[in-house]
Amino acid sequence: MSFLNKIIHMKRIYTFILLVLLGTGVAQAQVGFGIKGGLNLATFSSLPNGVSNDGARIGLHLGALFQFQISQSFFFQPELMVSQKGGRGAINFLNSSYTTKITTLDIPLLFGAKLNPVRLYVGPAFGFVVSARTESGGNTTDNMDDVNDILASLQVGIGFDPTSKLGIDLRYEAGLTKLSSRVADDNTKTNVVQLTVSYKLK
Repeated sequence: MSFLNKIIHMKRIYTFILLVLLGTGVAQAQVGFGIKGGLNLATFSSLPNGVSNDGARIGLHLGALFQFQISQSFFFQPELMVSQKGGRGAINFLNSSYTTKITTLDIPLLFGAKLNPVRLYVGPAFGFVVSARTESGGNTTDNMDDVNDILASLQVGIGFDPTSKLGIDLRYEAGLTKLSSRVADDNTKTNVVQLTVSYKLK
């Protein structure tokens, strides 16, 4: 899938979100907007036999959030974020290791509750892959043709708001879509622990 097609898919998803908001009346709720960024710790799950995790790939994420206050306690929070994922693996019988570096353009759709100053939330996320490569033994291989174009996941997290503008979040993203688009019996997924700082502009 070309990058242009991915943008078209994103537009369709945001159109769907807008229709849902209009249909439920959330669009009439109080709306907040902010920016966010932080650290990713990405690891693999469901690895093939003979392959094991070899630590976490450390990356970054950066983006924007919109928060629709449905009621005093509940909110809906769609986001748009660039995120570095992947993982580090070890091929046991070859005594070798590799690092897969995947960058996605993510659209999380989160539903949460405010228990001031704490927030709890959960929801799906859709990651549009914009780059994918594997590094092993000093060599780098482009894997865009081998990785699924869209990686779905489930996100769950907890946030703390020390002020009305500032937020600190710890989030876990469990991969639902396997990385490989070609190997039927390779069910490897990427999971991410995110530590985020956000700032509300509105």
